[in-house]
Amino acid sequence: MVTETTKILVVSDSHGFEGNLKKAIDKVKQFDIMIHLGDFESGLNRIKDMVSCELHMVPGNNDFGTGMDKDKVVQIGTHRFFLTHGHKYGVYYGMYGLYDKAKEHNCDVVLFGHTHKPLIKYMDNITLANPGSISLPRQNYSEPTFLMIEIDKKNEIHFSICKI
Repeated sequence: MVTETTKILVVSDSHGFEGNLKKAIDKVKQFDIMIHLGDFESGLNRIKDMVSCELHMVPGNNDFGTGMDKDKVVQIGTHRFFLTHGHKYGVYYGMYGLYDKAKEHNCDVVLFGHTHKPLIKYMDNITLANPGSISLPRQNYSEPTFLMIEIDKKNEIHFSICKI
């Protein structure tokens, strides 16, 4: 059980440009966990050095030789998160591949990147969320985005897409 509000900063697709990641960290100031959903490219060690909190990372299609698992399941409070970059699941064509993986791993949240477009979508009892790109956005307003997740002491979960 979460005893206080747990704040999670979620980013993706920094592609070696950590300046906006630093801006997001400075904007949020206090968070308990950071999740990077891949395509960090050459910035792996710099990202690790930027935070002192719990950090979860999965590699993207541009992250070679990391030795990291491509997918990861993380338990936070009563919530199970399926973390992936998303490129292996056809995310440009639909969410059913991710949805099926979430069900397979008994997860209620899927976090993914790859499209560079922010998204929060609900399918049955599963939330699928993409923070967009922290460095190279592709949505209409073309501003770098990240995702904030808050889990309150009742284990209710809240999602917000944020601009730098």
